[in-house]
Amino acid sequence: MTETGIRPATAFDGARIAAIHIQAWQQGYAHLLPEHYLRGLGNQLPTRTRQWQERIREGQRVLLAERAGQVIGWLVWGHSRDAEARAGCGEIHAINLDPAHWRLGAGRRLMETAHAELAGAGFSEVTLWVLEGNARALAFYQTLGYQRDQGLVHEQERGGATLREWRLRRPLA
Repeated sequence: MTETGIRPATAFDGARIAAIHIQAWQQGYAHLLPEHYLRGLGNQLPTRTRQWQERIREGQRVLLAERAGQVIGWLVWGHSRDAEARAGCGEIHAINLDPAHWRLGAGRRLMETAHAELAGAGFSEVTLWVLEGNARALAFYQTLGYQRDQGLVHEQERGGATLREWRLRRPLA
């Protein structure tokens, strides 16, 4: 199998990042979100491409996973966005992979690289949010040492469905 490389994103990568974002949601959340909502994401590709290009130009930390010269996944990390975050707490804001490349090691490489970069930036711990019912993602994060913060849940509405997110946490040392 071709090795997975990790590199920082450039604005030029915006379209591929947006496409993976949409594809990963359409397949990964089919059991959690209404079909009409997921189908409608395909119409958002131009808008999402511009949004990703803008985020990258503004300096958001986006890592890409590449295999055989093709971007197959991405991860965004930075300071924790949680109001009650402790000093030294970073966050994996998002990670998505092309569904054709799930469970082939690229997600682990992205997470390991992000953990190293977070530690290098002075963070001592990292959090992330996972949708309740996303057993695949929860199991993946647990293999990387993440544990659920008991009692802390966010709710959000997408496409008429109410989604609950759990916060997970792990030390970086």
